Amino acid sequence: MVFSLLTSLVLAVTFTPALASLLLRRRPGVIQEELEQGGPILRIFITLYEVVARFALRWWGATLVFICVFPLGAVWLYNHLETGFLPDMDEGPFVLDYFTRPGTSL
Repeated sequence: MVFSLLTSLVLAVTFTPALASLLLRRRPGVIQEELEQGGPILRIFITLYEVVARFALRWWGATLVFICVFPLGAVWLYNHLETGFLPDMDEGPFVLDYFTRPGTSL
């Protein structure tokens, strides 16, 4: 399994970009900016990212506090969640027992 993951990584880092550069050529004409290429939803995400990044760089103290408090909150939340994957349920009237020949699939 490790070999297949490493092979996949090497192909993703080397072969995929080389193939993409051969297949995707720049079209002559008007060059669009990255924001114009992405559409309205990507523009919203990029603007939101810029606002958050500027806040984090300007108020580095608040960012440092958030970085320290967030994992503690995640650990607290993890310890207070219920452990069952699915809620308990009563399957009483919905159980269907039937028999088929050996070798037949459902």
